[in-house]
Amino acid sequence: MIRNISVSEIEEAVRIHWKLQLGSYFDSVHDLSGSVYNLGGLVTDYYWNYAGMINTKPNEAEALIKRIIEFAGKHNREPAFYIDPSTKPDNFTELLTTAGFHPDDDEIWMFFNEFPIDLRPQPSDLDIKEVASPNDMKIFVDVFHDAYEFLEGGETSSTYGDSLMEAYQNQPKEVNIYHFIGRRSGEPVSVSSIYMSGSDAGLYNVGTPISNRGCGYGTALSVHAIKFAESKGAKKIILQTELGDVAEQLYKKLGFTQAFSAAIWAKAEE
Repeated sequence: MIRNISVSEIEEAVRIHWKLQLGSYFDSVHDLSGSVYNLGGLVTDYYWNYAGMINTKPNEAEALIKRIIEFAGKHNREPAFYIDPSTKPDNFTELLTTAGFHPDDDEIWMFFNEFPIDLRPQPSDLDIKEVASPNDMKIFVDVFHDAYEFLEGGETSSTYGDSLMEAYQNQPKEVNIYHFIGRRSGEPVSVSSIYMSGSDAGLYNVGTPISNRGCGYGTALSVHAIKFAESKGAKKIILQTELGDVAEQLYKKLGFTQAFSAAIWAKAEE
């Protein structure tokens, strides 16, 4: 597990992310005495329903695990734990393994602090606009679905897409959400989002359907979102992506740096 920043900076980044997503994917947060449990709204999988910010005494760790499992069960969720380098005690993952939990792949948290961003040429055939109407938002969600391949077997909606639409229609308190669509010859080909609270921002929902990848559209949508956040007063931008993935290399080229890595521990495989 990578840690390139202090524990206090890790904790601050996690709190920023939770705040930015409260009212979108997260519905509520709960103090479980030694951990905070984030409870999702429409999305019920463990990627958005987990206990994080775990910090307890060694002799109280097993009781905390039991408390988290019981809390998840009461809310019809699979129990899950978000483990990052700030997790205490140090043997917490050993206790999770004994209890039958295992980790997903690590995700890397990255910070952008290199304002102003290096201006890169946008693909000449790409036009980027901010979502400005419910119809635009529907198009955004459609591209998002295609990019992340959420829909199967004739499905027309997902809890992830529904959550994005709900947050658009009812903007969360203290968080401003901006969505962008990139079009080529009028056809939507890529999307991105910036979530902002004060001078803190998160880059989310960057996605390009497979048929349109390799043309620089995802990069262009990311740069556009970063520049937009800068124009709105952002001082720090965070993102999460899969550790070692192609996307991580792309974001490094854009000026993001590795901060730390983390993983969700659960029993079931989503």
